[in-house]
Amino acid sequence: MDEPPATIFAICFRGMSKPRYPGTCSRPPHRNMERGMAAMEAATNNAPKLIEGLTLYSNKVRQGRITKELIEVVQRCRFYR
Repeated sequence: MDEPPATIFAICFRGMSKPRYPGTCSRPPHRNMERGMAAMEAATNNAPKLIEGLTLYSNKVRQGRITKELIEVVQRCRFYR
């Protein structure tokens, strides 16, 4: 059974030569490239803001954990006095 039956082949590969997203083929390519470049530029410009926000969030979470641990240590010290 080296080759799949013709019916399985027809079902699996039906329509492979047709474009999957016909809307993208109806526009001239330069418009799609311009939109893609604009999206990449916007993402590049927004990346530092996103990184700054995530860094700030990460630092706040880390500081919260440190503060919580210090409070627990102080409470244990008071308990054992």
